[in-house]
Amino acid sequence: MNRIVIQYLLSLFFVLMMIIPTAYQEVRGIFLGVLFCGSLVFVKFKELTIHRDVLILFIINILTSFFFFLLGFINEGPGAIRTTTVYLFWPILYLYFILVGRSDLFIKKINSIIILGGIVSSILIMLFIYSSYFSFPINIDSFKENLDFKSNFLYDGFSQVHSANLTSVFYVVPFILTLLMLPSKYILHINKSALLIAFITCLFLVILSGRRAFWVVLILSPLIVYVYFILVGIKFNYKFLLLVASIFILAIITYSIFTFNLDVAKSQFSGLFEFDDPNAGVGGSNYTRKIQYLELIASWKESPIFGKGFGTVAGTNIRDENQTWAYELSYIALLFHTGIIGIIIYTSSVFWILISSIKIMKKVLESIIVLLPLNIGLICFLLINASNPYLEKFDFLWVLFLPVYAINYFKTRKVELNA
Repeated sequence: MNRIVIQYLLSLFFVLMMIIPTAYQEVRGIFLGVLFCGSLVFVKFKELTIHRDVLILFIINILTSFFFFLLGFINEGPGAIRTTTVYLFWPILYLYFILVGRSDLFIKKINSIIILGGIVSSILIMLFIYSSYFSFPINIDSFKENLDFKSNFLYDGFSQVHSANLTSVFYVVPFILTLLMLPSKYILHINKSALLIAFITCLFLVILSGRRAFWVVLILSPLIVYVYFILVGIKFNYKFLLLVASIFILAIITYSIFTFNLDVAKSQFSGLFEFDDPNAGVGGSNYTRKIQYLELIASWKESPIFGKGFGTVAGTNIRDENQTWAYELSYIALLFHTGIIGIIIYTSSVFWILISSIKIMKKVLESIIVLLPLNIGLICFLLINASNPYLEKFDFLWVLFLPVYAINYFKTRKVELNA
């Protein structure tokens, strides 16, 4: 098992995280353990390279997370110990694989790997939908259950689809959109026809999902790409307008073909911003989030500078008895757990990723095709994470750490960037 083999296995593990997130954890845990042990044996540590800025970023965040773990432990937070996986152990593991996986091979294949994960996830979900309403030659019920698949494909003129890997499909839509909007000189070796097919497939599924937060962010994504084009210095072309129009046209065609009620869709969309009605949102989720918000803010005010620490609980509005410290409003929860100091440190770290990426893209032309879609995907993912704590799971933390991987790669190349 030499280093090349380990990098291929890392790529496979990454694709599996996209396709079957949160599922088959025991099997994937064994895979990860073998991969980790193999890398310890066959990778020479003198070959591992990390840029000083990246190392400082990790040290600051690890020490910050450790402090808030201790604070939560002192405040008797029931989830203080369990949150160490997300805020301490998994980031350290990701850092290790950022070093082990650093290679020209992976950086060149990174786009293909992400798109492959999105396409396979889309196909799986479509098979799940089909098998729910029509006869299917293979029994895949257990597979659907492991991915928490649920579907109300046609009800009251609307549709809803849920699957653990639907979030991967969502991520791929703005990711591919960014590549499609790039001028040809940046993507010479990518088949745009294949990209367009992948984009339409994933977009179609996200529209059918009925996930209103996804819809809002997708509508904003072309504008986010456009702003990034300006920041990086990429010349704008009218392809931008065509792609924006295609999102709306595809949405209208989809709902027309399946005879969905557009008035119901409009009502569902507007309900996203209704928080006073206990029935607003799916199962009254909007009203529940409002109650969460009020309780979190009230508890945060008791300790505004440092918060109460990881794993602590605010109020009595509990969504999951097994994780009483977990909240859907992830950023408000982070404010409650870490206070103003924690918010400043974690937010600054994200801005460091975005600003460092822009600096590199302005100096290294070949980095644009890698860093730009990763940054757009990160921003869009952070937006949907505001109301659903996807980043509390190991299988989605790659969204945050993959741009760091790319930054470390370009900053540690033999050609000095001075960035």
